[in-house]
Amino acid sequence: MYLKYVDGKNEKRRFMSFRKRLYNKDFSYSYTADFTVSNFLYMRTNFTKTCSIFPVIVFNERKKILAEAMYIYNDKFNALQISFFEAVKNAQDAVDLIVEEAKNLAKSLSLNKIIIGLNGHINFGLGILCDGFEYKSSVFSNYNKPYYNDYFKKFDYDEVYAYRSNTLQLKSKLKTFRQDNSISVRLADLKNAYEHEMETVRILSEKMAGKSNLYFRTQRFHFCDIIKEIQPLLKDENIIIAETKGVPIGFLFWTPNYNQCIPYGRRCSKLDFLLKNFCHKKAIDTLKINIMTTVNSPRATTALMMKLRDIEDNRFEFTETGFIMDKNESANQLISKLYGKPHKKYKVFYITDF
Repeated sequence: MYLKYVDGKNEKRRFMSFRKRLYNKDFSYSYTADFTVSNFLYMRTNFTKTCSIFPVIVFNERKKILAEAMYIYNDKFNALQISFFEAVKNAQDAVDLIVEEAKNLAKSLSLNKIIIGLNGHINFGLGILCDGFEYKSSVFSNYNKPYYNDYFKKFDYDEVYAYRSNTLQLKSKLKTFRQDNSISVRLADLKNAYEHEMETVRILSEKMAGKSNLYFRTQRFHFCDIIKEIQPLLKDENIIIAETKGVPIGFLFWTPNYNQCIPYGRRCSKLDFLLKNFCHKKAIDTLKINIMTTVNSPRATTALMMKLRDIEDNRFEFTETGFIMDKNESANQLISKLYGKPHKKYKVFYITDF
């Protein structure tokens, strides 16, 4: 058994092919996740070009792949990431090899922390799924094999939650919330001011999400990178911005769960993904709140949710949230009042003993 740093086009193709075979006919997995993995592997976006990315593969004696991952380092974040991890069953030794090499690399970079479950940046996916495998993966959410948690169980971790609710029940609960008339809410102007609106979203994220120990500052147009694959599908209504006296204090980015338009467990090209979403929108029954952040204002969160309630117009039977860190107690308290218990739980693992 040996670990090899990926070098050249052929090995990059093997890297992608391994995960494709691993999830073939796994009907909870959507191959849209591969779009993000490929962008990092080939460093196709502005954000990836600010990172040092080291893909690695662990082979057995017969050159069969047992596990793979990307080590990702960004000089704005004082930790090395083990990202886009995948492995076959019963491969603990291969996983340990990836972890040990990560320790060596972290030391060479003068880093004292390794994070498992952060995929480049908090906006590109967070956590190793540990509970909620009965639900299919939704757009912008992580999915993995159930046995991955056992590979990292000896390490410390934080939990991350996602919530799901029947949309009619959610609307009924929202009626009990009081609306603050000092907060105005508007839709983004993506047609005429796309870059400006994306920058507004990024700045708001910096102000709020920047308080998380897993967040690091980004460059202009970062959100253009995030929504690159779905930009042709977006409308003004998909980004809602809350303001007080004309100053943005929060936003909500939501989409239909685009994954529902393509077959789960089957490979899908970017073109096929877009075509199916243009032609088969009625197949989608779930609305996904991908990101929602407000600058210390539960009132703004309420205003954004109320606006979404009006926009949704009974098009979707279910509503799901993006991830919320367990340490974000105020957000979890508010969201749990609306949604109930989390339907998915993830873990972010930390290694500091090296």
